[in-house]
Amino acid sequence: MFRLPDNLPTENSSISELADFIEILALKTGAASQREIEQYLSQPSDNDYNIGCEDSDVEIEGILDEALNEIDTRKKSCGNDCAYPFNLQNSAGTVCRLSYDETNPQNIAYIYLLLSTRFNMSDNRKHAEIDGSLLLEELSAEALKTYLGAERAESLVFGTATSGGFKEKINDLCGKIGEGAGYGCPDGAVRHTQDGKLDAVGWIPFSDANPGKLIVFGQCKTGTSWHDSVAQLQPSNFIKKFMSGSLHLDPVRAFFVSEAINPTKRNGLSIDAGILFDRCRIVDFCGEFSPELVDKLKSWVHAAKETINI
Repeated sequence: MFRLPDNLPTENSSISELADFIEILALKTGAASQREIEQYLSQPSDNDYNIGCEDSDVEIEGILDEALNEIDTRKKSCGNDCAYPFNLQNSAGTVCRLSYDETNPQNIAYIYLLLSTRFNMSDNRKHAEIDGSLLLEELSAEALKTYLGAERAESLVFGTATSGGFKEKINDLCGKIGEGAGYGCPDGAVRHTQDGKLDAVGWIPFSDANPGKLIVFGQCKTGTSWHDSVAQLQPSNFIKKFMSGSLHLDPVRAFFVSEAINPTKRNGLSIDAGILFDRCRIVDFCGEFSPELVDKLKSWVHAAKETINI
């Protein structure tokens, strides 16, 4: 598994891993040439055995072409030419060149999501004294609000990125969405839980402030070890376990990941995850967000980038 800050991909890495590596190499050095990437992948490893050099070179060229196609797909999936912080150029060998603009919130978000995918977010999530895992909850809440319609929609961070006890968060959520009667535990005591798998909430209020509205419950995951978590958040069960009263309509489920999901794997995951926001979809709906969040994302990215050994 390709893990920062020290581990590099091999010719046996997945196409998504290799595409991430190309982007990270361009981030670190300004550009990543096809020849340079081939040299990294051609380095001897325990998996080489007796593969002939010529056969290995042909295989590397093939997977590199797939990775570059993946990068081109990512650029299109981010929504506009300025959102994706890299450019593919075909002069003197295909090159992925950094075009990162720190004044562009979508660029900042993409780089953060890229790094928070490939860092070990159990051991290396904190940089510049900022917890990178918690940043995803804030970014997801902003993207969810934009997705639902930024002018009318509302969103909040429910997970550990926001302070307060679980009971207080439930009461605050019910007050803001105007539905439910606050915290209520069927066992008669406050449950010792961090967030019940709920990290971000978005909704579209009506001017009449009456119940019966579109509400989205979202769960967030950095890194790449999230596939077993896609069905953990069940909104109807969450309401029954932790809220008194009821919501007129069951919330829609959403799942946010920092990884860029290969299109061939998206359909099956969406069935289990609900509305699936991967890296490119989050960037696609990153509008203007708070200066405080921008500053935290920049600080985390700058500090994390300095620890990469390439």
